[in-house]
Amino acid sequence: MQNMSREELVSLLDDIRDRVAAGDSFEGHIQYLIADSGRPFDVAAMYRVGNLMGQGGCVVIGAETTPIRCIRCRGEDGPFTDEQLCEPCARPMPLDGVA
Repeated sequence: MQNMSREELVSLLDDIRDRVAAGDSFEGHIQYLIADSGRPFDVAAMYRVGNLMGQGGCVVIGAETTPIRCIRCRGEDGPFTDEQLCEPCARPMPLDGVA
């Protein structure tokens, strides 16, 4: 979650509302926790944008990011296979075990 002031949260809600009203955003979600006595709001949001220009993209706020790691070598260099292996680890291993 990302900390936001009341003004930042209202601005985000206005942006989402404007994009939906214009037909530029067709899906998304927002979660915010009400702040106590002036503390910032905790906000997480994702909403589609740019749909009027084609495929569009996403605005993501407050995402928790954990690096993807290969389950064999623990490396973070992708791309990764569906088996959660990096490409070098996903290659067939020679019978002598030496890559």
